[in-house]
Formats: sequence, C-alpha cells, structure tokens
Amino acid sequence: MAAVQDFNYKVALASGLRELQAGRLRKAEQQFAYLCSKFPTLPGGYRGIAKVRMEQADRPGALAALREGAAKLAKAGAHDGVVALLTEALQLDPLDFGAHRRLAAAHALASVVTDAELNPTYIVPSVFHPDAVSYTHLRAH
Repeated sequence: MAAVQDFNYKVALASGLRELQAGRLRKAEQQFAYLCSKFPTLPGGYRGIAKVRMEQADRPGALAALREGAAKLAKAGAHDGVVALLTEALQLDPLDFGAHRRLAAAHALASVVTDAELNPTYIVPSVFHPDAVSYTHLRAH
C-alpha cells in the first residue's frame, strides 16, 4: 500500500510541476492542493502551492502556504519537512521572526540542538554550529 501511495504522490507532484512550468497555474494549484489533502505529511504539495503563489506575484500567499505546511508537518512529527519548508519561507522573507522561532524549534526537535543549548535566549543555531552546518549541508546535497 505504501508503494501505491508513493507512486500516486510522485505522479501528482510531477503533474503539478508540469502544469506549473507550462504556465497553467490553476491546474498546477489543483494538483498541489490534491497533494496537500491526500499526503498532508509530505512537503511537496505545500511547496508547490507556494511556487504557484510566487508565479502569481503573491509573496504573502506563498509564505502562508509554507507556514501552513510546516505547521501540519510539525503536528505529524515530520521535522525534516518542517525544516525544509521554514527554510524556504525564510528565503522569501528573512525578517519573519515567527518563522525563525519555528525553525529553531524544528531544529531542536530534530535533535540538531542539544538540551544544554536550549534556553530562553536561544533563537536559531549559529552558522558555526557544527551539527546545524552538517545537517544543512546534507539537506542541500
């Protein structure tokens, strides 16, 4: 059953990306909305909706889609997806302090940050934090 779901996810994601590249934003949005409804614990649908919103020059809508996806993934315990979506949200709006806080929490839950480092003044891992750097490097490659 998981293989069938994985196949359906990949087909819907590829279809949405094709529609997006062809400029058929409404159809792309429908495919990505399908992904969000049928596969709410995977980031592809939320990322796709954000891309559609960016094509429509709706940056706040793109940020909202990424934040919504991150919240749903966090509830499901998919912390890697949360980190990915919030990182993309911060690329769109680096001054979004709420996303910074959520990203710090996602890193903590993903065990990037040790218990000793967690305190009320902790916001995000330092760019020199060895685990955060290696984790981010692995996610990028």
